[in-house]
Amino acid sequence: MEINSDGREVVITSDHDFRNGMLVNYYKRYLERPDHTHYLDGATLHEEYVLTKGGSLGAEWLILHRFDLTKQAERLTDVYGNSYQLVSIYRYSDLSGWNWLTVPQS
Repeated sequence: MEINSDGREVVITSDHDFRNGMLVNYYKRYLERPDHTHYLDGATLHEEYVLTKGGSLGAEWLILHRFDLTKQAERLTDVYGNSYQLVSIYRYSDLSGWNWLTVPQS
């Protein structure tokens, strides 16, 4: 995500703030630009959307976690109108965890 981000800031959100936010905030220290990588939780994303009267850009990256990979859309739009395209699927070990689907804004 860091390498493929458009701007200086890497802004990430997900469908599960506790699980994914914790992992992003822990592992960002290993990135080249940890101070420019931010996890935006759902409450902050909603607040920003309200304050800007719908002008918020949201997050560049959306992480979805899924146990079942049989039906995954190549594109999706969030409740704020941001459009995302599937970039990659990261499988889990089947012992513990969930699959990550990373989708940047298109």
